Amino acid sequence: MFSSLQVGVERTTSTALRERAWYGWPTFGTGLPHFLFLLYFFRFATDVAKLDAALVGALFAGTRIWDAVSDTMIAGWSDRTSSTHGRRRPWIAAGGVVLAFAVAALWSTPFIGAPYRSVWVGAGMLLYYAGHTSVVVPHSALAVDWCEGVGRSQLFAARHIAYTAAMVLGLGVMTWLGEVGAKPVAPYIASVGAVLILTSTLTFAFVLKESPKVRPVREVSWTSIARILKSADARRLLVVAFFEQTATASLSVLGPFVAAVLVGDESSLPILLGAYIVGLLFFTPMVPKLAVRFGLHRLWRSGMLMAAIGYASLALIERGAVAPLAASSLVIGVAGSISAVLDRSTLAHVIDQDRQASGGRREAMFFSARTFVEKTAYAACVALTGYALSQAGYTPGNMSDAVARTVRWLIAGVPCVMMCLAWASARRVTVGDGLR
Repeated sequence: MFSSLQVGVERTTSTALRERAWYGWPTFGTGLPHFLFLLYFFRFATDVAKLDAALVGALFAGTRIWDAVSDTMIAGWSDRTSSTHGRRRPWIAAGGVVLAFAVAALWSTPFIGAPYRSVWVGAGMLLYYAGHTSVVVPHSALAVDWCEGVGRSQLFAARHIAYTAAMVLGLGVMTWLGEVGAKPVAPYIASVGAVLILTSTLTFAFVLKESPKVRPVREVSWTSIARILKSADARRLLVVAFFEQTATASLSVLGPFVAAVLVGDESSLPILLGAYIVGLLFFTPMVPKLAVRFGLHRLWRSGMLMAAIGYASLALIERGAVAPLAASSLVIGVAGSISAVLDRSTLAHVIDQDRQASGGRREAMFFSARTFVEKTAYAACVALTGYALSQAGYTPGNMSDAVARTVRWLIAGVPCVMMCLAWASARRVTVGDGLR
């Protein structure tokens, strides 16, 4: 059915529905385990694996920095890969195998001595991020290889819808976690997550065909990086990515804490996440059309201001006010759908400019530069979160006034400031507006 799907065909028209669905399939398969990892593994490591919060924050920070570095390495290798199977598919398949193994290992952390558990978790996170990079960076580059113009935005929207669908499924798991606890659920996350990752990545890599017209670049990674950094618009987009990721990292890491502090009941987390997901799921398909109508830049920057307002409102809502919290989550979700699609569409324009100027195809390197900055920002945010919670005196089950104030500042004040800085930086981007 899908054997005719081929990237590298020169066209600017819209992509077919089946192409969008197939492009989103590996994102869905890896998205559910990734959603649970980002949202709950910090809590799992502290409350079930019994590791100190500051230590877990340090492990997240250290492995995330490694993740950022490995992005550049893997992207460069992908851009230079020359095989009968294409530039991207071998990496997606290999990354899926590594990622599945890491998910199984992390959620099956053995109850050995604390120092050995720390080593186990740290090693598992290193493998996790390496596998995740091997899937995500080549997969993102495929969208730019695939087609041009509005078709790319449609593919990026499909990717985001697939991840949002995985989040919906993740909400069910989160509800289960709230009812019975992480310890009995973790084995199911380990086994089902690994199978889902393997199924989605391997079938995608097997079915999709890469056009032989897409030729690899012939330069080392550092040369590609230097060329990327010469582009003023590329540098500005990296700055925007840093600020945006610093804002969204707080939301992903502190989800369970937010429900406990702002609502007083951790079981309310699915309600807040549900409102966020509704904003993502129903608005994302509209983003490409709205960008054509109102202009990519205008809609892109408006989304940043919307996110800043949504985060700021969290600081003003009284404890236990579920409806206003859900409304804020909905606003943040709508804003997130805009950024998820148009950040990448804007970067695709910069990639086109580089290709026209140099004749080289560095799609993966451009996306890896973006993810390098995002992951560095995430690492800094997680380290700050772990340190702040530790200094506030957080222990499992302790939600003192000091902890509550710390969580509220981390989830409202920091993201609001970061999104305002992202908006200010985005105003300086000059790459061509609009979508063909």
